[in-house]
Amino acid sequence: MASKTCFYDVPEGVEVRGRYDEEFATVLTRDALRFVAGLEREFRGQVRRAMELRHEARGRWDAGGAPGFDPATEPVREGEWACAAVPRPSRTGGWRSRGRPGGRWSSMLSTPELRSSW
Repeated sequence: MASKTCFYDVPEGVEVRGRYDEEFATVLTRDALRFVAGLEREFRGQVRRAMELRHEARGRWDAGGAPGFDPATEPVREGEWACAAVPRPSRTGGWRSRGRPGGRWSSMLSTPELRSSW
């Protein structure tokens, strides 16, 4: 029995590598592939440059260097600013951790003593 060969419906200049899957085909539509191809074409140079910078930084770190701040962020880091105040927890339940049930933060911040101290 011969197997049926299926292919993704791709726009010109686009190639999907890998096996065909009917579920993938519901996401990898012609319009979606055209959109992603457009993004890749528009930002190709910026992505390549970012990857080059990442490769250079990795080389410095592998040689014992430490990560630093982007010099372009110095005005923000050195400027006059402050974080907003931390909001009060709800009087009905406190803050909950999205971590494991009974986790330290979940149990600490939901206790009545801590809620009343805010």
